[in-house]
Amino acid sequence: MTNYDPIYLSLNDNPRDIISALDDLTARRTKTRNVYQQRAWLPGVLALFGLLFCGLDFVLGYRGSFFILLGAGLLIVALATWIALRRARAGKPLSPHFATAREVFYTLRDDAAPKKFFFGHVDLTGPRQKTKVARTAKNALGRQVSYYRDEWLSLKTKLYDGNLLRLSAQQRMKIRDSYWKRSASGKTKMKSALVKDDVQVLSVRLSVNPQVYAIVPQTLKHGAQVGCYTIDQWQNDGGIVSVVAHARAQAIEAADILSVLRLLYDQLQRKTA
Repeated sequence: MTNYDPIYLSLNDNPRDIISALDDLTARRTKTRNVYQQRAWLPGVLALFGLLFCGLDFVLGYRGSFFILLGAGLLIVALATWIALRRARAGKPLSPHFATAREVFYTLRDDAAPKKFFFGHVDLTGPRQKTKVARTAKNALGRQVSYYRDEWLSLKTKLYDGNLLRLSAQQRMKIRDSYWKRSASGKTKMKSALVKDDVQVLSVRLSVNPQVYAIVPQTLKHGAQVGCYTIDQWQNDGGIVSVVAHARAQAIEAADILSVLRLLYDQLQRKTA
């Protein structure tokens, strides 16, 4: 499993400002990575010169005077430079869902109502955290199983046409927790945690503006495929249309999420003026 740099962004701003903040974060990481690559050679060169100066004292017969002090100083500077570069370099790569969230915001930026904000969050800190355990249970063997629910994208906004959009993308994991097992020889051994299920769940809900749209009296078929998602639930109730879908893909593309949103709009019919 690839580890990603943990990122958490709370959304409460103009969509263009949010996109600008995401792009600025990416640009700063790229700049930091380039600076690190350009200067990564410096500690090694300083350490090499430090060793040369330390050896120069003995070669010239000074037996530990000026050159060895200079060499020791260069070695200290080399170590300090190496530590500084390590701390300043960009960390692990960003989750591919960072680009997915950015593309969703970018696509919807012009659909938001004037002077309306995007609310929600982008949570790419990872699913396997105690705070994200939805519930626990015991399996048939009496081992504890934890059910994780990680809402990595949450978005709420009022659209230009008066509809209210709520969108939630989650990763849900079922994991048998680690435990100690005693072998036949009497020794105990730690059994690692085991992922039993890992699924992406998307919920999209539209509160429809009745002055602009009528909801088409039809239902979506259970099991219909939309991008990488499979439709699980479809509901039309009191001017609200919603859909819940799941996917087995580890990485969700923006096009997959937007296709489900487009599917909801296909259930609406614009009223004539």
